[in-house]
Amino acid sequence: MAFLFPLYPSETGQGGPLYLFETVLSRIKKTSLYRFFPNNRKMQKGRILIIDEAGFSRVCSAILEVEGYSSEVLSEADLLAQALEKDFRLVIASYPFGKMAFEHLKKMKIPTIILSDQINKELMKTLEGFNNSYCMIKPLDYEKFRSLIKDVLGNNLEGQNGFKII
Repeated sequence: MAFLFPLYPSETGQGGPLYLFETVLSRIKKTSLYRFFPNNRKMQKGRILIIDEAGFSRVCSAILEVEGYSSEVLSEADLLAQALEKDFRLVIASYPFGKMAFEHLKKMKIPTIILSDQINKELMKTLEGFNNSYCMIKPLDYEKFRSLIKDVLGNNLEGQNGFKII
């Protein structure tokens, strides 16, 4: 498909549709209407760190984005220290994949949702020492998952000692 006019400004300074869109968007950002745009809502809700394999991380990020949350994916243990220096309001970690981060998360007291394929003695032992954490069993009930995230970030749940299996 050929465009009848350029997508971005040419050397002559004339703009195409993308240039026009970017110009209009930059003007909207300066007004009170900007709060209605989904990307702006993400910044208001807080950032979420996802510690999981690439496949599920993409699914989880997509779910969170639809709900208006900003997320960052960590799929390598080497990057854990750097990632946890940032200001996250919630961590979603898969067990056993995210196990390398658990001791550090326990000390930081960041609300944590741990996702596991099954409940066993090793998982129960790992969950000891967590505060304000929740464990969900895969496959996830996405409605419960979204609701839990909304409740945790909205401070609708009382801070708890220990963990809760949902």
